[in-house]
Amino acid sequence: MYKSSSPSISMTKKCEMKLLGITGSPFVTRVEFVLKLKSIEYEYFEEDLLNKSELLVTSNPVFRRVPVLLHANKQPMAESLPIMEYLDELKPDVHPLLPSDPSDRVQCRVLAYTFDTLCVPWIKEFMLTREKERKEELKTLLIEGFVMLEEAFVKLSKGKAFFCGDDIGYLDIVVGSCLGWIKLYGIVFDFNVIEEDRNPRLAEWGKNMWSHEVAKNVIPSHEIHMKFLNMLLDMFPPLPVSTNDAITGVMYWNLFDVMVDVVIASLMISGLSSPIWRVQLSSWMGEGWSTLKMNQGQFQARGSGGGESMKNEDVGPIMYLMYCDRKVR
Repeated sequence: MYKSSSPSISMTKKCEMKLLGITGSPFVTRVEFVLKLKSIEYEYFEEDLLNKSELLVTSNPVFRRVPVLLHANKQPMAESLPIMEYLDELKPDVHPLLPSDPSDRVQCRVLAYTFDTLCVPWIKEFMLTREKERKEELKTLLIEGFVMLEEAFVKLSKGKAFFCGDDIGYLDIVVGSCLGWIKLYGIVFDFNVIEEDRNPRLAEWGKNMWSHEVAKNVIPSHEIHMKFLNMLLDMFPPLPVSTNDAITGVMYWNLFDVMVDVVIASLMISGLSSPIWRVQLSSWMGEGWSTLKMNQGQFQARGSGGGESMKNEDVGPIMYLMYCDRKVR
């Protein structure tokens, strides 16, 4: 693997596989995990979240986030799960990631999607929120989520060491890419997501993951995770503390959906009391959060992400929208 800290359009042609990433991102870790498992040579380019390269912006113009995989003259590939499957299909005979049984493959994909949709955002919000009650709620959600993951592991592993059998596979990489963060949260927040008495099989699986040779070289160290965490806390301020407002979690997949709800909410302002909508634009650290608040004829959408933002615009009686460039992951 070749490393470079200054990605550019005119990259040196040391190898045909190039990965744009940032050290500490679990999504980038997934791709590197697969590349190393399959012994694929690649060139790695470290991105700067505060100053995204032209190569990243042109390769992933919609989301502008990592990971991005560039392979020879093919179209740039974004998002960790599709990249993992692309690499698996590229070299199907070298350490296949998915089970041979079609039903098991579906279960792996569904669980991966569920983990990214629920558990990863909970971990992120737990880090960012300052509200004690919400932190406790998130602890409960994470505990319940990993209990369900424990049950899924028991069914899928069929008594073997990993989710997909005797060796690391697709789901092991998806969940395992967050092991470093889970360990760090135990140190920083004194909260162990995985406990031996509560998740005995997952705890054993975690030890097997940590002892795997590729995992040792790919999963970032405690120091790197801590540095990345501090950087994110500087970039994205903690979620504000709410007082008597009811909180409802709403997940959006794109800006269009957010705008639709903003318009609908603006039409309903006069009849609403003061709920808070916490809008999570689904993904990992760096993708940004917004708090939508309606109170006595006022509606505000406030972003906590970093990067470019639109100018404030009057839409209702008093309504402000700040859309942050949050897709950096």
